[in-house]
Amino acid sequence: MTAAQVSVTLRPRFPLDMSGRLWEWLNNPREPNFDDFGAESLAEFMMELGRRVTREKTWAIMFDGEVVGYLAFAPSNPVFGQFHGLVINPEFRRLGIGTEAFREALALLLDQGFKSFMVMPFADNTRIFRILENVGFREAGRILHASERDGEPVNVRLMTRGVD
Repeated sequence: MTAAQVSVTLRPRFPLDMSGRLWEWLNNPREPNFDDFGAESLAEFMMELGRRVTREKTWAIMFDGEVVGYLAFAPSNPVFGQFHGLVINPEFRRLGIGTEAFREALALLLDQGFKSFMVMPFADNTRIFRILENVGFREAGRILHASERDGEPVNVRLMTRGVD
């Protein structure tokens, strides 16, 4: 199957505890039951949810009726924002799903008035650069030691896309 044959759907989801429950929740067809969280964690969850819902858009990536990943976007203002958190289940990689998910998300965001986009992936993440270049992103610069992974400094590449 080539990327031209791939069809994905983005299902809007509000973000949830990204550290543990995201995959389970994305794959669960029902809305979360707040009783699942317990009284203390519910208050913390609701506070974080309120902060994230107002600024972040998160989509479940659907392929053949199954959730195979997620993509997140955080607006900085009404016309600019940053993509982060593209995750594709390893069993579904190299099928063009990430590229199509970005195309779908960009179309939705452009319809909402966004004009400029940014992504700052780790410089050694070669898979993401093919995806980003295929949907019109270009390298705008590199930031040395911008992050850490396993206690070691990691460089990032700044990728941008604007509306022509």
